[in-house]
Amino acid sequence: MADGNDSIRVMHLVNTYQYGGAETVIRDLITQSDQQQTQYQVCALLNRQEARHWIDELGVEFVSPGLCHPLDLVRGPGLAGLIRRFRPHILHTHLPVSDLYGWGMRQFVGKPALVTTLHNIAGYYYQQDNRLRHCQSRVHRWVMHHWPGTIVAISEAVRQSFSRYLHNWGQIVVIANGIDEQRIEVGHQRSRQSVRTELGLSAEIPVILSVGRLEKQKNYPHLLRAVHLLADHKLDFAALIVGEGSQKVNLQQMINNLSLHKYVQLLGAREDVIDLMNAADCFVMSSLWEGLPMALLEAMMVGLPIVSTAVGAVPEVIQDGVTGCLVPPQNPAALAQALEQVLSNPTMAASWGQQAQRRARTHYSAATMAAQYQQLYRELATAKLQSTQ
Repeated sequence: MADGNDSIRVMHLVNTYQYGGAETVIRDLITQSDQQQTQYQVCALLNRQEARHWIDELGVEFVSPGLCHPLDLVRGPGLAGLIRRFRPHILHTHLPVSDLYGWGMRQFVGKPALVTTLHNIAGYYYQQDNRLRHCQSRVHRWVMHHWPGTIVAISEAVRQSFSRYLHNWGQIVVIANGIDEQRIEVGHQRSRQSVRTELGLSAEIPVILSVGRLEKQKNYPHLLRAVHLLADHKLDFAALIVGEGSQKVNLQQMINNLSLHKYVQLLGAREDVIDLMNAADCFVMSSLWEGLPMALLEAMMVGLPIVSTAVGAVPEVIQDGVTGCLVPPQNPAALAQALEQVLSNPTMAASWGQQAQRRARTHYSAATMAAQYQQLYRELATAKLQSTQ
């Protein structure tokens, strides 16, 4: 408790509220928290808020200053008014732009305790592929060096990745992402066959599923090359890719050039991801880098065997040869070989899926994640109260 009567007020500040990992973490954290002890508000900086209904459905207030872009200095000051009105004890930021706004606003909004969660490896945060990202990277590193609060990493691999960038990386706390198992159960609305019928797939055909933003990080061109190699082996299968992003046109062109129309469907953003997982036989990730991907944990919770590149925290989660198969990044041949192994051995694949589900339930539950965050909130709120007495 922040004082003798009030619950702890926590504002989650995030760049956007789209269908992504950070947004899923926020939703599952709120769902699993004791809202008698913690009052939440979610604030998205930018106007991209396609998934805000996730928060609305929880009965939690969702606000936004409505920034058109990260450097929107006209609407930016409106954020201070939103924070002052809610009077959070804890300002919990997610992703680089929100970190910078949260740090910059803190002095003017009552100095709430600051928490940031690092949702990806340092290479994502400190990409320097253009001048704007270069400037953002330098400023963010300086802010993290002087962060007047708690820094949380979603995995040990994420924490370790910041060691070459931050001298205070050893103070980073690890709270692993977790999945709300009840959400997975409720999300299973339709039968396996009805989903397949909608997609024009037979009951017998093996189905590979990948879920993620269509961006460089996910390296979907290499997945398509692996699919092309599988097709050359005369295997009968289907590959479904769920997500939107800047590479969609290029990926569709690649599907055309490689004559993969028979095998690959780009499904765009979908609300029924859990149903799609239940209709699939294998979950695949071809990423160049990752933090601790929520889609991967969801697939494990559903009971799918996993084929993934060994990047970020994935080797912490996937036990090679037990819950799935790990392959080197940027190696389509190895990815194709692993997929063929799974598709050709349904008994082995079923065993991997069962082990994956057991591991997800044991080690990556949202209840555990929420309990750890709530304990952190209590400690910070108590320290803040004592400092003002």
